[in-house]
Amino acid sequence: MHPKEHISILPGLLKVKGAQNVIISPGSRNAPLIKLFFDNFGESCLSIVDERSAAFFGLGMAIKTGLPSILLSTSGSAVLNYAPAIAEAYYQGIPLIVVTADRPPEWVGQNDNQTILQKNIFANYIKYSCQLPLDCTCNDDLWYTNRMVNEAYNISVSGCPGPVHINVPLREPLYGQLTVSKYLRNIELSETGTFSLGNEVYEKWYSSQRILVVCGQMLPDIELSGILNQLAGSGMAVVIAEALANIGGRHIANNPELLLAMAGDKVKDNLPSLVIYFGGQVVSKRLKAYLRQIEGVPFWHINPSGAHIDTFKKLSKVIPLSPKDFFREIIKNMPTGSSTGFCEYWLTLDKQATDRVNSLLPESGFSDLWAFFMLSRLISKNELVFAGNSSVIRYLQLFGFSGKALFSNRGTSGIDGCLSTACGIARTSAENVIAILGDLSFVYDSNGLWNKNLPKNLKVVVINNSGGGIFSLLEGPEPSDVFERFQVAHHPVNLSILSAAFGVKYLACNNAETFEGSFHQLMATNTAALLEIKTPSGQNPEIFRTFIENISKQ
Repeated sequence: MHPKEHISILPGLLKVKGAQNVIISPGSRNAPLIKLFFDNFGESCLSIVDERSAAFFGLGMAIKTGLPSILLSTSGSAVLNYAPAIAEAYYQGIPLIVVTADRPPEWVGQNDNQTILQKNIFANYIKYSCQLPLDCTCNDDLWYTNRMVNEAYNISVSGCPGPVHINVPLREPLYGQLTVSKYLRNIELSETGTFSLGNEVYEKWYSSQRILVVCGQMLPDIELSGILNQLAGSGMAVVIAEALANIGGRHIANNPELLLAMAGDKVKDNLPSLVIYFGGQVVSKRLKAYLRQIEGVPFWHINPSGAHIDTFKKLSKVIPLSPKDFFREIIKNMPTGSSTGFCEYWLTLDKQATDRVNSLLPESGFSDLWAFFMLSRLISKNELVFAGNSSVIRYLQLFGFSGKALFSNRGTSGIDGCLSTACGIARTSAENVIAILGDLSFVYDSNGLWNKNLPKNLKVVVINNSGGGIFSLLEGPEPSDVFERFQVAHHPVNLSILSAAFGVKYLACNNAETFEGSFHQLMATNTAALLEIKTPSGQNPEIFRTFIENISKQ
């Protein structure tokens, strides 16, 4: 029996179970695994040197395909570079299979080369973690490895999906002929059964006259979107879904931030009698503040894992179902003609907010605000968009969304990995993918361009307002030397030179007159390209505050 026979089970079984994409970062300790994975997956193996970028790239592929991406690294600090993407996957519910090569356990903590404590290294941000045997000495080692790999994959894709970690300690020699094990048994994961709701849920739902449904960030789901549009169209419930929920429709309230800014204190006169929420993060600070001040109203959270997520500090019931299962059951017996003034009030507010935006913004002058308003109108219904964090996602969500789907790393809302995630989404998409990023986010993850697999359908728009523009939009910070040095964080990077270093086509725009033409030129390129939009950073905060004040005027 070959001492490394068991490790051949890992790629072979993952292939059988349905994994398709492998992102490999080169190294020496993972050399045997690289050979085995390539033998099984062939050209589905991609090489990305920077482990942090590689992990976010894999995250993007998993977001788009719905299948777990496999990440493969060498030992040592390379493993730690996976952590930001793993945390994002954990909080966003995206499946990843993280495979890390390791040194023999007796050398951990002995000042040996490229050796750190890797067992359970991602303990707080992982659904499952295991370590394969060091050597294969008997058939039980094959059985044990087979069982753990099955369990890792099944847990990654079940319930609320997420990342899992398989650590693989390897002795030298690392090169040479390997024995491929014939011990390969797929343990299938049973389909989820049918669900039924308790009588008290139906009774509360149908007795409530003012139901508010709040949708957090979700991946596109055509069936769920259709069900919620049917629900909202019936007038039985108000459905609030920001663009990141990927649920649109003429009966859906898509702009809570502006409609609440416009309504002011008057919205307190139309409080719900039942609130139901699901999905990931809600971006709108006004919506969160509004829901947190409501008293004496039941709040239900729908989550297939049964997790007690109390975003609005009012949780009264956890419903351990998928949102689709819950609302599919609800609408089966939905009465007709049940529209209420509560629904009409919210939808009227939403329309008024949209109308006011359309009247105020076209003449507001070249700025961040104007640029995002124009982007929201230039993006076609066939294009996918990835939004960077901080000011980018907040601006984008103000103006509705015309694209096919919107993605963003809002699991942890970090600055890192935005470009790389967009690259991974583009790699697995037939559509153009427009990554809209702030200048800091782009520069921070510019190694995302260090990728020989850079997809031609990736179009990057960088809003360069000379630093962290988000901090000028938040209430509280006052301009000062400390604020400018440590929060705004200006950078000296020339994006034209940086793009040239990676061989990426570069375009620039710094005024309203050339804006539309520059964007169309970007989209017409037959290769990955970048458009830098330089806005007047000093004027952006005041233009934004004036806009919000005008929206709020009665």
